[in-house]
Amino acid sequence: MLLTILPVIFDPLFTRLFKLEQIYTNYDCTKFSIQKIITYTKTDEKEEYFTYLEGIEHKFPGYTLDENFIVKNVSDISLDLKEQLKLFMSKNMADYDLAI
Repeated sequence: MLLTILPVIFDPLFTRLFKLEQIYTNYDCTKFSIQKIITYTKTDEKEEYFTYLEGIEHKFPGYTLDENFIVKNVSDISLDLKEQLKLFMSKNMADYDLAI
């Protein structure tokens, strides 16, 4: 309950800005910028800044965020649980052939 009353205290500002895609961060979120930039380390390694969505899609290929910022699988299919249960309880082998 307290988290819903005082979200700013428990959710730092930069975290909220990152999730709302208002800032860019490096791979471990130790540096951030309001513009998309690319930096190079002393060993000439490329360090690219990215948004929250880009980070999720890079780290977890095939996943994205929905409108509520919940990570979801892009290729998810929906099942009717009643039909699935009916299929499992069926003794008719022809039903199983149609399901495949």
